[in-house]
Amino acid sequence: MIDPTIEIAPPRTRLFWILSGVFTALVGITYLAFVRTEWGQAVESAALAGREIEPQQLISDAWHLLDTISVVALGAVAVVLMGVAIARKRFALAVATGVMILGANVTTQVLKRVIFARPDLASDASDLLHNSLPSGHSTVAMSVAVALFLVFPSRFRTAAAVVGAIYAVGVGAAVVAAGWHRPSDAVAAWFVVGAWTAAVLAALAMSGRMPVMREMRRSTRITITVFGVLAAVAGAVGIFGIIISDVWYVEGVFNEAHEGSAFITSTMGVASMGLATMAVILYAVRGTTIGYRESS
Repeated sequence: MIDPTIEIAPPRTRLFWILSGVFTALVGITYLAFVRTEWGQAVESAALAGREIEPQQLISDAWHLLDTISVVALGAVAVVLMGVAIARKRFALAVATGVMILGANVTTQVLKRVIFARPDLASDASDLLHNSLPSGHSTVAMSVAVALFLVFPSRFRTAAAVVGAIYAVGVGAAVVAAGWHRPSDAVAAWFVVGAWTAAVLAALAMSGRMPVMREMRRSTRITITVFGVLAAVAGAVGIFGIIISDVWYVEGVFNEAHEGSAFITSTMGVASMGLATMAVILYAVRGTTIGYRESS
């Protein structure tokens, strides 16, 4: 129950729209940096080649995790999560959750198959020659992860965010380890989901169904801090690897001995951006009661 004595603060509509625009811009920046440049293509080719020297058990585990994702599974999970919102009598939230999941996944397919093209700019060390940005599997995982903490009551939001983040980041790393996608494909998927999530939250806020009714919970503050620290550390490792890779990038190719390092640092970059995306969304919804309207 919502305490009727709590003063309802204005919604964060403008913040959500800004975040949606930022995430959308980041999708484009990721594409331009890693698909439309020779260096970006070479970095990701080295990462894919480097996965082949990793333990076979790692690759096998990646395949098993990816087996959990299918169109049928996505539909079933979406229905269950929307059902949770309906059971809580948050009908607008149920619709918003469905729109976010459907919108993000359709957008990914349109971007990958229709809008984005991949020119042949660098020597590709892998068999993955076609455009693969954004990653469909990563979009599914992140959209489900975000929906998980949106539909549950605020007291369970942090725990749901942690579970969702672990799964989504795991899938993002798995698509690279399995050789299905390049690192930037997973990162772009995170941003697609972020853009759609912020957009549906803005719509809820505009309709008066997302009041700020409490201070940020201590568990939320701790989770955001942990996500931020982990994202910063992983990002630092990834950036360091990219900087060092300039030394290895000679005449359009990477030294084969350093491809394993390229795989590790790229995977750290995927994890960093996944955690950062979750942390930003979690911070943006702090203190809110999603889908609740004072008159309902």
